[in-house]
Amino acid sequence: MSRQANRGTESKKMSSELFTLTYGALVTQLCKDYENDEDVNKQLDKMGYNIGVRLIEDFLARSNVGRCHDFRETADVIAKERKRFLGKQNDREGAASCTDTSPLL
Repeated sequence: MSRQANRGTESKKMSSELFTLTYGALVTQLCKDYENDEDVNKQLDKMGYNIGVRLIEDFLARSNVGRCHDFRETADVIAKERKRFLGKQNDREGAASCTDTSPLL
């Protein structure tokens, strides 16, 4: 029984370690390819932007949501669809719980 309980934490630990090693290898390669740190940061920013765009496109393709008219509505849609899209439970319930902590809302 204890093996079953440890598998969940082991897989999370392996996943985080794999992510850390992969990201570290990527940054190391970029540092070798570009001499200037500013160029490395530009490449990382460009890669992050492209990943974000692909995630949003995939999110919109999978969830059948319409156009959001303001940031509050966007936060509510993301909160509602997060569990279905990522398979994770929400810690908060939409924009209503973020209004005190987010300067954007």
